[in-house]
Amino acid sequence: MKSCVCILLSVVLSACVCDSNDKDMDALNVQMKQEIDNQREEIASLKENVRLLNLEIEKEQSRSNEKHIESKDDLIDDRFLITNSSVGYFRVGGSWRSVAKRDYKYLYIQKYGTCVDECCDGGFSLGYNEVDGEEGKTIENLHVIIGAVPFDEDGSEHQYDNNPDVFYVSTSNCHGWYWKNKISYIKIFSDFYRLREKVGAGSLLRDFKSKFGTLHFNLGWITEDPEALYFTVDVYPEINFVLDVDDCKYSLYDSSVSDDFKAKMSDDEKIISMFKEGTRVWYIVVYGTPII
Repeated sequence: MKSCVCILLSVVLSACVCDSNDKDMDALNVQMKQEIDNQREEIASLKENVRLLNLEIEKEQSRSNEKHIESKDDLIDDRFLITNSSVGYFRVGGSWRSVAKRDYKYLYIQKYGTCVDECCDGGFSLGYNEVDGEEGKTIENLHVIIGAVPFDEDGSEHQYDNNPDVFYVSTSNCHGWYWKNKISYIKIFSDFYRLREKVGAGSLLRDFKSKFGTLHFNLGWITEDPEALYFTVDVYPEINFVLDVDDCKYSLYDSSVSDDFKAKMSDDEKIISMFKEGTRVWYIVVYGTPII
């Protein structure tokens, strides 16, 4: 009788111990899962902190580089010189990415080069301050726009997805593929860059007149083309100096005014007199002769 009782008790105790162990294991699993989740959160937080720190370092490097450029205001060296085919070390027909990073520490956004009548070609905006805009990332205080060389202006959206050297652009009235690292043209918005004559974007219209003599004006489709109003000079035939239509004393959207403007274009003094005092060049476009 005793042996039967002992066996029964042994079975019961064994069952209790097993049940107790299962509960302990469940509790331990819950605790370990919580610890793992906490560690993952800590790692994610550390990664975010590292990302923000790197961003601050990058911005500080950009600010330092910008101050360095500002100190060169009175000295035009090759790094900031505008010619018929180049802007600093950027040259029409050449590559630009390594130059932007190595020589200028520029940040860039891949998007458009020029938009006319809701048709945009591919391009890259370069500068030192990347911000969130209404349509995504953008460059604040734009320095340069690199116009991308066309690869296939009629290619379909996914036709060249397997080619890492090109990108696709689609707007309302056109689409196409463009090279990521080839320069078609260069737009200059920063006054860091100068011609040999020490004028550039932001310089007074009158200063261009005094340095170059005759200015050859052009007025195109101002309602759809932001570069429709510009002038050229004889010594830089590959460069357009773009003006803001709102700097004209009279509304060029008025057909009678625009007709009068076009009729006077052969006389640059009369045209200059139609602009407000203190009118400056808005930006510069270098089309150049591509390198072979």
